[in-house]
Amino acid sequence: PTAGAVVAEKRPALTFAGVTDADGDALTYELQLFLSDGDTPIIDVGNLTTTTYTPQQDLVDLTSYAWHVRARDEHGLASEWSAKGMFNIKLSDGGDNPPDNDEGNGGCNQMGSPAVWMIMGLLATLWMRRKR
Repeated sequence: PTAGAVVAEKRPALTFAGVTDADGDALTYELQLFLSDGDTPIIDVGNLTTTTYTPQQDLVDLTSYAWHVRARDEHGLASEWSAKGMFNIKLSDGGDNPPDNDEGNGGCNQMGSPAVWMIMGLLATLWMRRKR
């Protein structure tokens, strides 16, 4: 979801932009999801081969979350963690309608969002620094 988005789904897709390895090594990604005010991940997954992760458990309504990702090559070298992105779960406004959202799709149009481009740029920069 875009930074600060309100999401009307219990299992929103967390999408980030992939990077390429300077040496051409195969990459996987690690993703951690936190309660926005917490330091301990509630979801910690590795060996992701795609740039989208959907939680396998329902997230809690009226709760704020933060997440970040990093790349790891086949030799175990990892980038720094990306900056944390934040989003909020709000399943309903109390009626039968999902919450209002300027994007019109529950806040899940990540590819054009500044947050995705920021994470992509950060991962690429950190990866290049790590490989030098």
